Amino acid sequence: PLHLTAMPRYRAPVAAAMFTPVMDETGLSAELVFDEPQRALTPGQICALYDGDRLLGGGVFATIHHE
Repeated sequence: PLHLTAMPRYRAPVAAAMFTPVMDETGLSAELVFDEPQRALTPGQICALYDGDRLLGGGVFATIHHE
């Protein structure tokens, strides 16, 4: 697990999140849990992951869970 910042939508401010790699039946994926609730996240959206100003990578939301 790694605490990092993520940009979940184009022009959205970066938000703190916990990134946890997960090995499942489809291969390597990850779980991203935001510190604060995020607005209007939907499957298929691209999310960029950062360590400070350094871009670490990104991914596509497969599923969204609200608590």
